[in-house]
Amino acid sequence: MEVFTSTFNSAAGRSGLFPPESSKVFLLFGSPAVIGACLWKLGWLPVPLAQVGGLVVLHGGLLALALFYPLGWSRQWARAVLPALASLLAGGVLSLLGPWWGWSLITLPVWLGFLSTREPAIRTLGLRLPHERWMLPAGAAIGGLLGVHLLVAASRALGYRVALFPLGPVLANLSYDLGVNLVTAELLFRGALFGDWWRRYGFWPAAVLSTSFSVLRYLIDPRLPGQLDALAGASFYLFLLGIAGCMLVRLSGSLFPSALASLFFFAAYRLFRQ
Repeated sequence: MEVFTSTFNSAAGRSGLFPPESSKVFLLFGSPAVIGACLWKLGWLPVPLAQVGGLVVLHGGLLALALFYPLGWSRQWARAVLPALASLLAGGVLSLLGPWWGWSLITLPVWLGFLSTREPAIRTLGLRLPHERWMLPAGAAIGGLLGVHLLVAASRALGYRVALFPLGPVLANLSYDLGVNLVTAELLFRGALFGDWWRRYGFWPAAVLSTSFSVLRYLIDPRLPGQLDALAGASFYLFLLGIAGCMLVRLSGSLFPSALASLFFFAAYRLFRQ
């Protein structure tokens, strides 16, 4: 049974937000993250190493936790996660060579697509086409509308410029979004966490809780602006995007409409210039 077609059962499941043994995943990826952050603060970590290491640890951890839900702490989980980490590492190193090389990160969703054909359990995260195909353009439209509204509001209220050129940074950021950022976020926050919490707590508690975690994840992303006014605006739009994504997932039984909403939103966001 697909995770998003199962019924809500408030009496079912375990206590606590996360599955048993998931602490092993937090420890496995959290420890190098803390060590790396300390080394960075002390100035002992070179910038290229910090960029590649942060990519592998952050997104590898998000992906590893998402895959833990259908696979558990098992050999299947390790066989799924290790090639994904290798893909992140290779893509991160190649992306240092220039913006076009960033598209090597697309190997991660390619690997996950191949993996879903070999491990049917992974499809329960929502890696399937929606029940109704019109949900795909609906997701793109929702993300596009939020993105356009963000462009207009931020350019008028905060003085940001909107520009497509120079094209290099836009391409680099879009390759990051399409290959890594949206993939790990959708799988974990709209797939694993929302799906699990919806069955145990109901739609709105699950949507608000999973979206709050996703907003927190984006706010610690160094690729987002660090000014307080920009962070406040980003939090508002990211929260709306997350709630809309949960609605799309619940209606369609698929991550793809939500992923399209996020893709169109971030495509607009990447046009900002200070």
